[in-house]
Amino acid sequence: MLDDLSQHLTDIAENSTSAGARNIDVRCAFRTDEGWRTLEVTDDGRGMDEATCRQVLDPFVTSRTTRCVGLGLPFLKQAAELADGKLALASEPGRGTRLYVCFRADHIDCPPV
Repeated sequence: MLDDLSQHLTDIAENSTSAGARNIDVRCAFRTDEGWRTLEVTDDGRGMDEATCRQVLDPFVTSRTTRCVGLGLPFLKQAAELADGKLALASEPGRGTRLYVCFRADHIDCPPV
């Protein structure tokens, strides 16, 4: 399991490069005054259609041939929801992918950085 946000970011960056991304923009914001910890990752990789976006959030779907599960994004989504946050994924074939995730910073289940 991915224990902290840096491990999730590494996993997402690996997914982006596997999807052919040449540029990956990572933005982290820790807004203690607003009470949120947010991460946003945008890449210029192959992108995904709407059905694939839904599938990548399923832990039993992966495009890898070395194993039958893909747990990175499902675990990140679960971690966000446990900390009263959310995960949003937007993508377009040929144009790349944008992932946004937020956590309530003062929540006991908010993962460490």
